[in-house]
Amino acid sequence: MVKVEQKITQIVPAAPGWKLCELIGQEDDTNDIGYMDVVAWLVIAEYSEGAWTTSSLPVVADSEICEGSMLLRRPDGKFTHPDSCYLETEEEAIKYMENGYSFSPMDPLD
Repeated sequence: MVKVEQKITQIVPAAPGWKLCELIGQEDDTNDIGYMDVVAWLVIAEYSEGAWTTSSLPVVADSEICEGSMLLRRPDGKFTHPDSCYLETEEEAIKYMENGYSFSPMDPLD
């Protein structure tokens, strides 16, 4: 059994303009993006299998720590998923979230 140890090493204030994206309007098929301000980042160190790694998680204004699949809008207006992709437009971001946080650049944006 592999022992995994996690520690919050820092809480860093977020630069203005970072937003956590949430898919809204799914009830009536008018999908859009709701934005929540990221106010800080938790920096987490994890020790597993003899090595330390670090990652960060956003904290939004309502004090929620966001884990799991997420999409962030950067201060420059572009979108990013911390582990997998970079998206240029809100249309791409909506499609990405509709597809369960997976997206291939080859997918049509119909």
